[in-house]
Amino acid sequence: MRKTDLAYISGVMDSDGYFGIVKRIQPPKSGIGPCYYEKCALKQTQPEAVELIYKHFGGHLRIDQPKMKKAKPLHSLQLSNIKANIFIKAIYPYLRIKKVRAKVLLDLREKIETKKTRKQKCPQKNRWGKTAVYTKDVLTQKEIATREKFFQRIKSLNK
Repeated sequence: MRKTDLAYISGVMDSDGYFGIVKRIQPPKSGIGPCYYEKCALKQTQPEAVELIYKHFGGHLRIDQPKMKKAKPLHSLQLSNIKANIFIKAIYPYLRIKKVRAKVLLDLREKIETKKTRKQKCPQKNRWGKTAVYTKDVLTQKEIATREKFFQRIKSLNK
C-alpha cells in the first residue's frame, strides 16, 4: 500500500475513527478471567474510505441504517485483534490526533503476545451434558490487572 494511502487513512481515522479495547467477561463457572482485545472502527456516510481500509486490511463491513428519518446510512467497518494490530502498525506513523490511543492498543497487543498464564483445572459440560474437567491456560491475576490498566487508560482517553 502506498504511503499516501496510509496517510489518507490515518487522517480519516484521526477525524472519524475509533480506537478502543473490548473487555469480554467470561462466565464465572468457566474459571477463566476477562478477555481483552483491541478494536478499531470507522463509520462514514460515504463508502470510499471504509472500502479502501476493508480492501487492504479486512475486518467486518456493514451498512448501518439511520435512526433518524432524514439521516444517511452509515458505512461501518470494524477490525479487532490481530487485524486491528496490523492496521494500527501500518497507519501509526501518520496518525496525529489519536496516536496516543493507537499506542495503547499496540502496547496491549505486545502484552498479549508475551502473556503470563497458569494451568488451571476447569469443570465444564461437554457436548453430551456431562461435566468433565479440562486443564486450561488462564491469565495470572497480575496479568489481568495489567490489561485492566490498558482498558481503563483507553476508556479515559475516549471520554
